[in-house]
Amino acid sequence: MAEAAENMDPVTEDPQEKKAVKPVNMGRFREAQYSRNIFTVTVEPGVTVEDVCEQGFWQHIGAMLKAGDRIEVMDDMMSYYAELIVIAADRLWAQVGVIREIDLTTFQGGEIPIPEQHYEVNFAGLTVKWRELYKGNVMKDGFETEGLARRWCSNHAAAQKL
Repeated sequence: MAEAAENMDPVTEDPQEKKAVKPVNMGRFREAQYSRNIFTVTVEPGVTVEDVCEQGFWQHIGAMLKAGDRIEVMDDMMSYYAELIVIAADRLWAQVGVIREIDLTTFQGGEIPIPEQHYEVNFAGLTVKWRELYKGNVMKDGFETEGLARRWCSNHAAAQKL
């Protein structure tokens, strides 16, 4: 330890001393709503988070974006949610980074079994959403998640057996 003290350069700062932190300038502090935009996009089924991270994906709206903007992404089937931050953008492209990504299928109960004969659960778009079909006829639609549609289908099948 004495050797370390001898080898210390007397011109350099003492490692125990902390650098004084300069307070933030008021011109750099403001409400976020005045600094950046928050957009939302609902993508078609099959479009992944990796797809939306491609610069060319934003070619039609790159001019609307600027560094620091955020984009909330969800697909039609509500299988995931991702929050992106725009790193750079120009007229025909945008570079984005993923802040967070949540797999929503784990909350939807898609593993609930449905009776195989005559029953079907499918996604029919943003208006109709998830629906249950029995012998090709729509029995009920408007379910927010596949799990809710599967649960209703399972209950319907059980009620038919009574």
